[in-house]
Amino acid sequence: MGDKSVTAELAFMANMTDNGARYKCEATNAATEIPLIETVTLSVLFAPDHVRITKEPATLKPGQRATLTCDSSSSNPPAVLTWWREGILVQGATNTTRAPGLHGGTVSSIKLTLNVTSDLDGVRYTCQAKNEALDRSVHDAIALDVLCKYHCYGNKDLEAIHLG
Repeated sequence: MGDKSVTAELAFMANMTDNGARYKCEATNAATEIPLIETVTLSVLFAPDHVRITKEPATLKPGQRATLTCDSSSSNPPAVLTWWREGILVQGATNTTRAPGLHGGTVSSIKLTLNVTSDLDGVRYTCQAKNEALDRSVHDAIALDVLCKYHCYGNKDLEAIHLG
């Protein structure tokens, strides 16, 4: 006797909106009293599509403490966020999972606290959000604008101006 099983397949291109979707397959025939049912819930991996950087306070002055916050858009699994200063990885920032995101993903956040000095004027900080499972990342950057009584100079440049 040959195999008399039946197979049904559903082929589709999954995207982030399919994350958490439930699919049910039901089989019946004259020989079964109750239907055979199998249900699966999809887990679709997707990377964040953007990050958003905010700073507090909005206006930076020497002597203040400031916080840069970077929030990722939704990602599955949660994105790993990092801060970079002028292309160099910044250590010690706190990476947290903030909230449920769109399509069953997670919104992640990272904060960086700075002691504001005139030397930070014009320094570029970049936030990167990476979905490590997909090896995909997005980033954005902010150049700091530190308000000084006069134009901000590094200490040695300022000494040279006064001595000059």
